[in-house]
Amino acid sequence: MNALLRATVLAFAASACLPALAESCHVSAQPEAKTPPSNGGNEYCFEHEGMPEGSLDWSCNNKTGDVAGMRKEKRQACPSGYFGRCVAPLTQETLANEMSSGRYGQEAGTPPNVPDEAKIVTYYYQALDKGQAKVDCESGGGRWTEGDTR
Repeated sequence: MNALLRATVLAFAASACLPALAESCHVSAQPEAKTPPSNGGNEYCFEHEGMPEGSLDWSCNNKTGDVAGMRKEKRQACPSGYFGRCVAPLTQETLANEMSSGRYGQEAGTPPNVPDEAKIVTYYYQALDKGQAKVDCESGGGRWTEGDTR
């Protein structure tokens, strides 16, 4: 019996060391017909850090009235091969619109329903204007790093 108890405790400890299942939202948007065909549109993937599982359910929903031609798909993780990465504060507004970051949308005296340390991490794979993606990241309070375009 003592050996069984010890095996159970070891199995529980080992399972506690496993990484938590991550979730991400992969977004692709096709440009309007006026855009030259050489521009493949926008493609990015984002994750919420410091949030409970399910926090992506609202912002990764195709039925939230987003731009026509935009497709969102919930995935287990964002793929490699991105040209840029933005890490920004996660706010209540960001939960509804992943392109919002920083302090926008928060009224004075109304704390957001997200932890202070929560972040949104966005990986960019294609953009109509790659330079603008970096500018948008940094002007919204985010930190930009170049990607792993191997």
